[in-house]
Amino acid sequence: MPSLKKEGTLMKVSEIDLEYVKKYLNADDDDLRLQQHLSSAKDLVMKANGYTTEIELDQVEYLADVVLVYVEQLYDTGKVVDNKAFNNLLTMDRRF
Repeated sequence: MPSLKKEGTLMKVSEIDLEYVKKYLNADDDDLRLQQHLSSAKDLVMKANGYTTEIELDQVEYLADVVLVYVEQLYDTGKVVDNKAFNNLLTMDRRF
């Protein structure tokens, strides 16, 4: 996966927007479809970890990468791929 993070900074979930996703995926597809994938990925990560706001996700550095992987999976396959190792990473910061 290409990293588009600025050198020396960590991406926050709230910084991931449609334009970032389009660059990350090297895609210029339907904006509505990509926005839906992004919203779904953020929602999945939020619910899996017991968060209620995107701002809470920003406190955990690696969750931006998790969101991007889910967006990529939704874009490539139309679904989230079940991967035990990755699922463990997803819930590593679980709040409940």
